[in-house]
Amino acid sequence: MFDIDLSYFEPKVKKEQGQLYIWGQIRKKYLLLMPEEWVRQALIFYLNTACNYPKSLMRIEGSLQYHQRQKRSDILVLDRNTNPFLLVECKAPDIPLTEGVWRQALQYNEVIQSKYLLLTNGTQVMSLYFDKENKQVEELEIIPMYPNEIES
Repeated sequence: MFDIDLSYFEPKVKKEQGQLYIWGQIRKKYLLLMPEEWVRQALIFYLNTACNYPKSLMRIEGSLQYHQRQKRSDILVLDRNTNPFLLVECKAPDIPLTEGVWRQALQYNEVIQSKYLLLTNGTQVMSLYFDKENKQVEELEIIPMYPNEIES
């Protein structure tokens, strides 16, 4: 696990009927500003600007079914062949990245089969590489850059 600085992210916000809303960069609409949503939007900005992840290949709150239960992934980034590349689970800043959080992401990844997993609460990050063939998980000390070449 390592720290991340997302404090430079300056979101577009508005106040309406006493509620704060944040501009959703992928959905292109204002969303209720909750702590987890701020983390999601800050991370989208970071992935796009610092790691070269194209916004056009990001999917937000994608639906998946795990053991007959409907679930939603926070962010899924596809590679240029539209295969899952990075699965992200966002938590509010006051939620620690516990074993339960990464187990949740691993369960989602049983369905999605992404190459990389990323867990964050906006201050800490856990980055994982998922070896599909050997069903092994390796913790990384970096957020993987988006590949410029086409994945096979």
